[in-house]
Amino acid sequence: MPTPVPPKSFNSELNGVSCFAPGSCMAVGDQNFNGPGTPANLAERWDGTRWSVVPIPDPRSSAASVLLAVSCPAAATCEATGSYGVQPNAVPERTLTERWNGTSWQIVPSPNPHAIESTMFSVSCDSATDCKATGESFTEGHITDGIGSRTLAEQGNGTQWSLVPTLNPAGSAEDQLSAIFCNAPQQCMAVGSDVALAGSQIPLAERWNGTQWSRLFVPNPPLTESGLNGLSCPQPTLCVAVGAAISSFGGLFTLAEEWQNGRWHITPTPSP
Repeated sequence: MPTPVPPKSFNSELNGVSCFAPGSCMAVGDQNFNGPGTPANLAERWDGTRWSVVPIPDPRSSAASVLLAVSCPAAATCEATGSYGVQPNAVPERTLTERWNGTSWQIVPSPNPHAIESTMFSVSCDSATDCKATGESFTEGHITDGIGSRTLAEQGNGTQWSLVPTLNPAGSAEDQLSAIFCNAPQQCMAVGSDVALAGSQIPLAERWNGTQWSRLFVPNPPLTESGLNGLSCPQPTLCVAVGAAISSFGGLFTLAEEWQNGRWHITPTPSP
């Protein structure tokens, strides 16, 4: 499908897409006008016939801004998440959320949990006034203790975002929630990865019941390190997550897990 290249853009990419209907899709990503290291937000819209670039603002103080995910619960409502930074040629370090009202994009305030670096990788909206987003954050204390990222979750009501406490496994060195899917305000699933202090990585899954997150056991393929990057839940009791696993022999192969009957189990997938 032909997609337009933004005028004067050095390079561009689309990182996430959401479709409310066959003729109503929104995709978000980033573009560079001055070469690598200075990305700016990018949004494109599908009207059933063609894609077109939609103007989308960058934070006023940003030197680098990236959108990673979008969710459209209605034709005139989309929420996009990502991160931005204030230093050129630096990794975007602050959470970024923007809202589409059917006519234009507007930045919506989102908190940073006393972090030196925060990113929201995924967003899911079950309605125009209830969205959840997940990602990771780093704090000065974590760096001092030799611990990397902690899981991050936020909730949006259409006008503002607020932090939602998440769980981090005991003895972990680095955790992140890469994908989230919500069927209702009280029914969300999030997946990602957990790296232990010893260095091994295993899949991570957490479930939201409207009040708090609870950690779920996710099997790890034998003799591998693995993580989950994508998630879809067609029913409240059925989810499929995908990612990758690295064997102890160095091979990289596909991974899929299914949530059904109250537990996660590995489902065979072909690796080319």
